Amino acid sequence: MIRAVRGLPDHFDLGWRAAAGVARGFAGAVDRVVVCGLGGSAFPADLVCVAVDVPLAVSRDYAVRAPIDGRALVVASSFSGNTEETLAAFEDARRRGARLLALTGGGRLAARATELGVPVIRLERPFPGFQPRAATGMFIGALGRVLEDAGLAAGFAKILDGLGDRIRGLVDVEARATELAEALHGRIPIVLATAPLARSAARIIKIKLNENAKIAAFWSAIPEFNHNALVGFTRQHGPFSAVILRDPSCASRMAHRVEMTARTLAGCGVPVHPITLPSAPPIEQAFAALYLFDFVSCRLALQAGIDPNPVALIESFKASLGPNPSPAG
Repeated sequence: MIRAVRGLPDHFDLGWRAAAGVARGFAGAVDRVVVCGLGGSAFPADLVCVAVDVPLAVSRDYAVRAPIDGRALVVASSFSGNTEETLAAFEDARRRGARLLALTGGGRLAARATELGVPVIRLERPFPGFQPRAATGMFIGALGRVLEDAGLAAGFAKILDGLGDRIRGLVDVEARATELAEALHGRIPIVLATAPLARSAARIIKIKLNENAKIAAFWSAIPEFNHNALVGFTRQHGPFSAVILRDPSCASRMAHRVEMTARTLAGCGVPVHPITLPSAPPIEQAFAALYLFDFVSCRLALQAGIDPNPVALIESFKASLGPNPSPAG
């Protein structure tokens, strides 16, 4: 997993090149995109929405939970190609008349798309054992290319240009990650952020802590957090720790609210770890935070003497479901 994390700066271009030309046939024919996927095959779409204002929805279910018709492009996204919910959503979109595209590393999704003549973007694992949750950069590159080639997001190439180099140039990331992992050891992190980084970066950091470190973690958005979840710390303040993503460009009133949130939590006995993000576009801020916490989550796993790569509990849960009788569920 650490090898995969270190490769992130190179993954954007891998995804961009994998998707070259695949979506050009949709230009002028579609006016919105729905990405159907779960886990690491879905959350990159949330990051795309941070980078550009585009008509894009994310559906995480057996059916497509968004309005679709012949003007919608449904992207079935599954790195393994065998995610049963995504396979079912693919069939649901086909029955409802949407245009289809498969974004996958192979499996049943690639086979079904090929059978139906649906365009396929194939993502290649950089090495054996590479986990889908480490492929965020590839998915971003591929989805950006789809949006640009379909005429829905001009200039995505410029957004990605140099992003990998800037992430690679972040100073002392692994050393900072080690310090944060030591501070969070034995704790339950709650990751807080303001829009647009709450639903994207904060949520994904929570997922990486779950999957890599194998610990419970939560996320919430400020200011909504101040109207409900905050009061929960009146009596329940351990063993939680708060990680607060600070955007230096946010409005002064919001910055004051973030500061007062940190002070209030500290006053309730909750350790607070502020992370000041770079003064940069939101997508770069998001990846600066994600790159750091990819390493934090791995260090937490290693502190506990476990391998961050496998997700045995998820695999055993999937096995307990038994075989899926049909793509439609």
